[in-house]
Amino acid sequence: MITTNVFWAIISSTVMATIVGVLLNWLKEYFQEKSKWKILTQEKLYGPLTYNLLMIRALNLNRDELSEEISNEPTPDNTEAILKKFGDLNPINDQWNRHILNIKQELEVKAGYIRKEHLNTVENFLDSFIKREITQDGKSIRTTSNRIQKIFDAIKRLDLEILKK
Repeated sequence: MITTNVFWAIISSTVMATIVGVLLNWLKEYFQEKSKWKILTQEKLYGPLTYNLLMIRALNLNRDELSEEISNEPTPDNTEAILKKFGDLNPINDQWNRHILNIKQELEVKAGYIRKEHLNTVENFLDSFIKREITQDGKSIRTTSNRIQKIFDAIKRLDLEILKK
């Protein structure tokens, strides 16, 4: 009788050790896959998003500095001269628009890599992009301050969530 009990104790402990081993291996693989997925999303989507958001941040700083510099210069009486003076901001604005478009294209092409916690922010950005298209970059009669401001707010929110600063 003792040998039968010992036999069943050995068998049951072996079975338990096998089950525990399989579960631990499954957990290890699960977390390794999750880690690989996070690295892949970082490389495929969040790397380019980070670059474009940092460029937009740098462009905003430079545009603000240049605007302040232009505003501190003496104002000519001629409207054409004033427009020409503020025309120096156009290259910065053009680059800014290109980076906004790059963000939209990255999100479009790599939508499967968007993390669930960023879905709301991305949706807000895409909505603001549509509103910006409605206003034709401010040239339409449909331009309102809300439609114009929405893209700036969406970029700021993307910046805060993705760059965590």
